[in-house]
Amino acid sequence: MTELDEVRPSSTERSVSATWQISLAGSQQGATIEGPQKQFFRPVATEGLCGASDLSAYSVALTPDRHVIPHYHEDDRIVVMRSGTAVTLLAAPNGTSWEVALVSGPGDMIFIPAFWRHQAVCMHDVDALEISGDARFNHSVVLAPEFERPDLEQELRDRYSAGRLARGAHQLTELARPRESLRR
Repeated sequence: MTELDEVRPSSTERSVSATWQISLAGSQQGATIEGPQKQFFRPVATEGLCGASDLSAYSVALTPDRHVIPHYHEDDRIVVMRSGTAVTLLAAPNGTSWEVALVSGPGDMIFIPAFWRHQAVCMHDVDALEISGDARFNHSVVLAPEFERPDLEQELRDRYSAGRLARGAHQLTELARPRESLRR
């Protein structure tokens, strides 16, 4: 045995430590906060809760009556839908209007690249997990109110309620066509 072997934790000790931190992240949550984009977050993996230093994760709760302000972040995001249904509107960093509508539900994962404008339009109560490449999570949020389209939000809700907006990705140009075009 070398001197280094005596100082380093064994692979079993490292595994137990990692398991403890993962368990802690899932069982000990921080207080609910409201972000500037009007979403409610509850921290589940942060440096303070479990030692996370390169990313963070928060539970997100949305209801259909909640209006989320269009925004973007300076880091990548992954959203894992646990329950509910939402439409996420997306626009490229240099885009001037919404380009894609992603209809997602339980089990779906949405990747939102850094600087892409986005907005969640909630159809049913949503519980999601949002993972950020930012250890401080929501510090880099930039509001983009110029992308607000209440008429589009209502059109999406109407189509969804009528069963004419299926899960998956839809180009926004489809919404300019007659309502039946989104049937699947």
